[in-house]
Amino acid sequence: MRVRTATLVAIFDVGFVGATILISYLMLHGTSRIKVIGFICAALNIMNCGSPLGIARKVVRTRSVEYMPFLLTLCIFLNSGVWTFYAVLVKDPYIGVPNLIGFLLGVMQLVIYVVYMNESKLSKEDHSSIHDQLLPPHFDTTPDLLSSHSQSNSSKIVLKITT
Repeated sequence: MRVRTATLVAIFDVGFVGATILISYLMLHGTSRIKVIGFICAALNIMNCGSPLGIARKVVRTRSVEYMPFLLTLCIFLNSGVWTFYAVLVKDPYIGVPNLIGFLLGVMQLVIYVVYMNESKLSKEDHSSIHDQLLPPHFDTTPDLLSSHSQSNSSKIVLKITT
C-alpha cells in the first residue's frame, strides 16, 4: 500500500506539475502560457474546493454528518470568500472565478452540514435499530438459541440458525 501511495504521489505531485511546467515552457509563449497555466490552476482549485461534496450523497442518505469534515468545509468557505474579495479588488478573473465557485461550493457544504447536524445526534440513538435491520431475516441471536460448550480450557459458542 505504501508503494502504491508513493507511486501516486510521484505521478500526481511531481509528474503532473513537472509536465505542466515543461510543456508550458517549451510549447507556449507570452500570454498564452499565462492563460493556460491560469486555467489549469483554476480547474484544480475548483476540484479542491468541491472535494468534500463527494461525501454529500452519503450524508443525505444516512442523515448523518459524521463523515463530513466540518473544519475543512469551514476553511474552504472562508478561504474562498477572502480570495474572491481579493480578486474583486485587483480585478483578476483567474483568482476570482474559481474562488467564487469554491465559495459557493463551501456555502452548499455548510448548508448540508446545518441541515443534517441535528439528525446525526438522533441517528446515534437509533444506531442499534439500524444494525438489527441489516441482519438477514433468518438470523436470530436470541439467548435461547445460543448454547455454550466448554472443551478443555477453552469455551466455544455454538450459534443455531433457524430457517
